[in-house]
Amino acid sequence: MIRTRDFVLFLTCVAFLVVAIGFEFIGVWSKGSPFDIGQSAPEFVGGEGSILTAELPPVVDERPDRIARLREVIRGMVAPEPIAVVDDMPAEEATSTEETRPLAAADQCNNYQEYTKSWSAAGLQVVEREGVRIFHEPVIGSTTDDLGVVRVILPIREFKAASASCLSTDVVGIALDGSLIRNNEQGVYGVFGESSQIGYALDGFPIYGVSADATDECGGTATPAGYRYYLSADRDYILGCFAAVPTAL
Repeated sequence: MIRTRDFVLFLTCVAFLVVAIGFEFIGVWSKGSPFDIGQSAPEFVGGEGSILTAELPPVVDERPDRIARLREVIRGMVAPEPIAVVDDMPAEEATSTEETRPLAAADQCNNYQEYTKSWSAAGLQVVEREGVRIFHEPVIGSTTDDLGVVRVILPIREFKAASASCLSTDVVGIALDGSLIRNNEQGVYGVFGESSQIGYALDGFPIYGVSADATDECGGTATPAGYRYYLSADRDYILGCFAAVPTAL
């Protein structure tokens, strides 16, 4: 037989549990829908007296699109968005290491002028004697000792002078065929490689074709065979200056 005191205690416990569950349910519901797990809450479809069913919106997977775009970026089809880089260097000093620097102009003398005198390469020959190269027009039928008409004498040098010399005219040398080499004809002689000699500069050093090696301000460099000039694809002239005192034509 259940005593009245026990029955009252039982009812009190049941009432306490009901109240506690009710408060817990209200607290959870006020914080958000229990179905809120990254998608909208289900919608209950059905009229009065019908069975209610829950319909969840379809989940869109964006990973395939992201992966496809990443592959396009890797292949270079789509340029990635620029990333801001913070550098301590002032803006005026922050330059790219790949930036092309402006080329320095050739060192022209104050009295610089174009060479306009008559010059013919026909029959011109060169001979080396006692440390010089003699460009001459031999006399027909004469002996080898008779140089005929001497056009110009260039020194034979191996080492550059202590100071460079400026360019007084646009003619900087004589080609192997006897024609004049003008400083703006880099494009004409640029078809030759570094192993091909083009001619001689007016200061006596040989001129060779295009080389990728670094040169000094005059366009030359020291080699085991002596100082020589090289053409370069990085400048639009042949010589920047003379490495020694040139001979006047």
